[in-house]
Amino acid sequence: MRRGAGLVIGMHVDASEHVVLPRGAIVPGWRLLKTLMLRIERDEDGSFVVSDDIFALHGDGETRDAAIRDYVQTLIEYHDLLVERAIGDQPTSALLSALERYLEKEGDV
Repeated sequence: MRRGAGLVIGMHVDASEHVVLPRGAIVPGWRLLKTLMLRIERDEDGSFVVSDDIFALHGDGETRDAAIRDYVQTLIEYHDLLVERAIGDQPTSALLSALERYLEKEGDV
């Protein structure tokens, strides 16, 4: 740990791992159209953080599986947020379009 100005700043020293979230159903009602490469890291408190380099989203949990489930939920919530805000907003619409190349709500085809 590094100390500075009365603060203790934790340094992450563990190497990150990668896992592939495969195409297909990820939770009931949702599926991935393309695989997503996820990075799994161990946080200072021992929990796991899962993130991607495409959408800059993350999930966390006490286990790797819990962190991946949280990431998937975050991905779906991000989709719903973009759908809600995309009408009449070109930049948000473009983000939604990029996400929908990866994620599809079943029944919306």
